Amino acid sequence: MKDCPLYAVYTGGMLVLDDSLNIFNVTPEFCEHFACTPQSIVGKPLDSLFSRKDKRGRFLFHEKLSQYKKGFLDLTIVILVNQNEFISRLRLIKRDKEWLAIFENILAEDDDLFREFYLGQERWTSIVRNSSEGIAILDSEGRLVEFNSRFFEIMQFRSVHGVLLNESALLNKHLFNLSDNEQFNLAKKYFDKAKTNKRKSYQEIQHLSYYLRLEITPIYLPVKGFSGCSFVIKDITHQKQLEFMAQQLQQKNQELELQKQELQAAHQKITTLNQKLRQENLRLSSEIEVTKKLQQMILPKQEELDLVEGLDIAGFMQPADEVGGDYYDVIQQNGNVKISIGDVTGHGLESGVLMLMTQTAVRTLQESEETNPVRFLDILNRTIYSNIQRINPYKNITLAVLDYANGTLGVSGQHEDVIVVRNGGKVERINTTYLGFPLGLEEEISEFIAQEKIELNSGDVVVLYTDGVTEAYNSQRQQYGLERLCEIVSRNYQKSTQEIRQVVIDDVRRHIGKQKVADDITLVILKQK
Repeated sequence: MKDCPLYAVYTGGMLVLDDSLNIFNVTPEFCEHFACTPQSIVGKPLDSLFSRKDKRGRFLFHEKLSQYKKGFLDLTIVILVNQNEFISRLRLIKRDKEWLAIFENILAEDDDLFREFYLGQERWTSIVRNSSEGIAILDSEGRLVEFNSRFFEIMQFRSVHGVLLNESALLNKHLFNLSDNEQFNLAKKYFDKAKTNKRKSYQEIQHLSYYLRLEITPIYLPVKGFSGCSFVIKDITHQKQLEFMAQQLQQKNQELELQKQELQAAHQKITTLNQKLRQENLRLSSEIEVTKKLQQMILPKQEELDLVEGLDIAGFMQPADEVGGDYYDVIQQNGNVKISIGDVTGHGLESGVLMLMTQTAVRTLQESEETNPVRFLDILNRTIYSNIQRINPYKNITLAVLDYANGTLGVSGQHEDVIVVRNGGKVERINTTYLGFPLGLEEEISEFIAQEKIELNSGDVVVLYTDGVTEAYNSQRQQYGLERLCEIVSRNYQKSTQEIRQVVIDDVRRHIGKQKVADDITLVILKQK
């Protein structure tokens, strides 16, 4: 081996490798310098001697080897032999079917300049590795040469297929090709400027769930000039959140101050308006009280209901507000009985007034002996329609009109289902959807009006009601429901109408409990004698 012309140039020993870079011969100088025996080296791959800590050296070795054509492959790398680390210069050359690996141990003495450099590099690496900031070193082309785990954790680079890249996959990659974040890629402009401008540059960006502050510092070497940049990433998410909260707080304070000024300006107006409102409320309370009394006054009295031939009748109405929008009436004339029940949308003064108008118009048509159900409801609708346009065009009335004579009940008009409980408890329901149209929505509704006949036998019960019964809510927001109403009447059909009425009202009130009554409750019970 001493005949080899290279023998004179090596100072740390030499290894002879086969074509697969496995060691098959070693010089005594190598064993002497690296304190090992041939038996511990021969047969091993060359890269098994490289320290795992020197990731960059291992990466550069394999990269240069993949590009090797001829001449020397020359690099500095950390060798691990018998648990001892040596920073060495490695020169590799191909000769026929073998390789020669020439080593130069450049850490000969403790005060050696290279050792100081190496130890300083180790200290720097330790600082970078343990830093709470993300740190990366780029070469002059913008490729990642080195980075710490915090940089890897923050950036979370992914492949074009969305797979998270590992640390080894990032080495020697162009940093600015790894992210599609436009804000992050603006940093490339600062990197390009750093090639001619030696000053640091700063940039704040939002990346994934982080707010980041980038610090780009050019690296210049005396001979080579621009050699790359250090890329420091500081997580300022918490700071930005505090700034955002402070801005929001300041904005809220400004809004509150403005509102305070507006409130102070409005306070005087409110004080004045309160005086006027007190006077207006007194006047309205008087008017509502009068309307309420009128509403109760025009409801049929029990003594009137008792005079109706062939039917036992009991009625009930409880307004949800001071004035309700529900209505029912029973009118007997010349042996014919007209029973009506309706519900004006909403409640309050307007609904109460419309209810009074409806009652008056129904009674007027009855007195004029209009018996045709289509003409009756058509004339009533046109009368109500005109008044609704004056009062509130968004109001309307659902109204069912029942004509009774000699055990036959004719139902017309659109309202809630009519319940018929036959003697024996069987329940029938008459759907009124196709028997009419809400009054006050359209001026002409005659084509929608129809009538359905019901033959009543002794003991049969008919129940009329408004949605304030079936849609009454309890504390769990559950409705009373039509099925429950049918069931309780079916269980008590054999009782008098007044008793049935009371049983139903008591059951509805138990269902509502302590809840506020949300809608008018109206109930009319008819029973064939």
